[in-house]
Amino acid sequence: MIRKFENWLARIVGKELEAVSASIFSFDGDKNYEHPQLLDLQFRACGHGILGCGPDGSSIHWQNDLLVDIDLGENGEERVEDVSKSEIWQDAIHSVLRKVEIVCSDVDKSDIGIRFSFEGAVCKSIFNLGDDLYVFNKIPIEILEEERLSFRAPGNSPST
Repeated sequence: MIRKFENWLARIVGKELEAVSASIFSFDGDKNYEHPQLLDLQFRACGHGILGCGPDGSSIHWQNDLLVDIDLGENGEERVEDVSKSEIWQDAIHSVLRKVEIVCSDVDKSDIGIRFSFEGAVCKSIFNLGDDLYVFNKIPIEILEEERLSFRAPGNSPST
């Protein structure tokens, strides 16, 4: 699965981000857009990839299934929504991806995120922090320092 994930990351460089969908947790009508359960990034001529939290609680996980609504009964629901026009994504939609890096935590000894660099100096970083997904325009310095982050291209070993 890791090889497929890294191959997908390498293939999407140079492609346009067409849309972003998210699995959003909702309980009693309150939706948590700040921490989606899953993010589905759709690139032109390259299909899509879904990013989420890994089962270990710290790593980033990739899949290429389809996002579907999930009824959690009395615990709420997860609904798939197009978030392309949301504030965090609107400047990246229809932009070409110039560089992608896997973000490694020296503290957790795992790949905890992905940093996407688009044309026009637009960056988006998706992290699993404490079993929650976070999306940043710029990685906060506190996270850089606390997690002792390093970055690597898909298929390469870590570097700082």
